[in-house]
Amino acid sequence: MEDGWKMLGKQEILEEIGLSKNEAKVYLTVLKLGCCTATEITKESGIHRSNVYDALDSLIKKGCVAHIFKGDVKNFEATNPENLKNILKEKEVNLSVIIPQLLESRKAKQDMSVHIHEGYTSLKKLIDTIVDKNRQEYLTYGVPKQFPEKLKSWLERHHKFRIARKVPLKVIFNASAKARAKTISKMPLTEAKYVSEDFHTPVTTEMCGNDVLIILWSENPLTIHITSKEIADVYRNYFRLLWSTANSP
Repeated sequence: MEDGWKMLGKQEILEEIGLSKNEAKVYLTVLKLGCCTATEITKESGIHRSNVYDALDSLIKKGCVAHIFKGDVKNFEATNPENLKNILKEKEVNLSVIIPQLLESRKAKQDMSVHIHEGYTSLKKLIDTIVDKNRQEYLTYGVPKQFPEKLKSWLERHHKFRIARKVPLKVIFNASAKARAKTISKMPLTEAKYVSEDFHTPVTTEMCGNDVLIILWSENPLTIHITSKEIADVYRNYFRLLWSTANSP
C-alpha cells in the first residue's frame, strides 16, 4: 500500500509538469524495470501495446527515455531523471515568448476607461485636463450655438491656456453658430468650419490624444469621458470625413 501511494504521488507530479497519464506511467515502469522491452513494459503497466509505443516515442523526444538494441531486440531505459527539468525549462522559455503579448493585452484593457460627469464645473476641468495632458491636436464637432454662450468667460481663459501649450484646435460648429466659427478662426492655432442647416445635434464630441468627450447639452450637461486609443482613432477618422465636407466661414 505504501509503495502504491508513492507511485501515485510520483505519477501525479509527472502529469503536473506536462507528461500525459500514459507517458507518466510508462516512464515510471521503465525506471522500475531498468533496461526492458516494449512487451515487458506493456505487461507491467497494463497499458495497450500501441499506446505504450506512442508514449515511448514521446518520452524519447523529450529526452526522458533512450533506446538500445540487444541483438535484434529494441530495449528501452530511462535517462537521468534530471532531464525532466528540461521539460519545465522548455515550458518557461515558451511562456517567456508570449508574456510580452499578454502584458500588452492587459495594458490595452487597463488603458481603456469610461467615466460619466455632470455639470459645467466638471466639463471645464475635463477639457483643460486632457488638453494639458495630451498637448496634441484637439478636434471638436457638433458644437451648438449655446455652447459658447454658456461658457463664454471660461472659453476666453481656456483658449489662452490651450494656445500657450501650443495645442492646435479644429472645430466644426452647427450651422446656427456660423458667426462663432468666423470669430474663432481668427485665433492662433485655430481652424473652424460649420455644417449645413440640416445638421443639428444636442451632442458635442471632442478628441485629444486617446481621450474622447461626448457632451450631452442640457441645463446640467452630461459628459461621457472615454480613454481609448482605438475609440479615439475611430472618432478622429469620422471628424476628418466631416471636416472635408464642412463649410469655411
